[in-house]
Amino acid sequence: MEEVPRLPEEAARIHEMIRESGTVVVTTHIRMDGDAVGSALALREALRAAGKEALLVNSTPIPEIYRFLAPLGTFLPELPPGKPIDLLISVDAANCERLEFMENSCRDYHFANIDHHVSNTAFADVNWVDPDAPCVGEMLLWFFLAYGYEINDLARDALYVSLLTDTGRFSFSNTSVRAFRAALKLAEMGVDPGAVASKVYFDKPIRKLKLLQLAYSRLNFICNDRIAYVFLDHTDLKKLGVSEYDTQEIVDIPRSAASAEVAFFMYGNADGTTRVSVRSKGNFDSRKFAELFGGGGHPGASGITMKMCLEEAKRVVLERACSLLSAGECRMDER
Repeated sequence: MEEVPRLPEEAARIHEMIRESGTVVVTTHIRMDGDAVGSALALREALRAAGKEALLVNSTPIPEIYRFLAPLGTFLPELPPGKPIDLLISVDAANCERLEFMENSCRDYHFANIDHHVSNTAFADVNWVDPDAPCVGEMLLWFFLAYGYEINDLARDALYVSLLTDTGRFSFSNTSVRAFRAALKLAEMGVDPGAVASKVYFDKPIRKLKLLQLAYSRLNFICNDRIAYVFLDHTDLKKLGVSEYDTQEIVDIPRSAASAEVAFFMYGNADGTTRVSVRSKGNFDSRKFAELFGGGGHPGASGITMKMCLEEAKRVVLERACSLLSAGECRMDER
């Protein structure tokens, strides 16, 4: 097998767009996760090494757990006013709405879209979308190697964060041969898997451990224990002195229950909306379920933002999930 896999025509077109550009803005979805942070940082580093002026923009700050890669302020909150931009590249965003800060101006720039969500809406001039990729970081690893971009130590570690977190520490259904192949390549390049995992998962401040303690106390089961869920709201976080970004791992609590086929973490925002994280085991399709409420994601992991309060969202989501699960519907093998 050749060391670098054959990439699609869209990858070549994006490389050409980069080659012809001087100033490049890299962005990703709001409320960044590990793949968003890691792939965006790695791409910025590769672009700068190639002599480009590369900026990172996101209207939400980099979560604390990823600040060992880059400090707060690495991502600008908005596009620099009046600054000429030759190219904008979005990574790990399924649609323009997920970019938020430029939702109404997506077509104002030369625009490339690199993503692995099957629900991607192909919103850019060039769209490289690979639903079989375990994460965007994996796509970028081979892109850099195929076209001769330098991968420095920061880019290497950022790519590994993408891979580690989006596969759930190599435990989600997207943990494919491709995922392990990329991990092997990054290890050969010198990444320290133990050190990176320790920074992401085992370097928690006490306030975050207290948040997890509270989350465990809110663990509930319904539908003959086939559904597990945890719920919190913004007042809980305020009392503990933590932020919404500290809740990213909480969905793993209900997901860890042996009986749970579907797991939910529901968070009530201060604006009256509710964010729902969905995880599934077995054949229940999280993405199909999320799409019923206007959300999206992957078969094993998805998300929803509901325009209703936490209590109402709990009722609606849990009733629908129990009904579908009991009827054997919303399965991954359905067409």
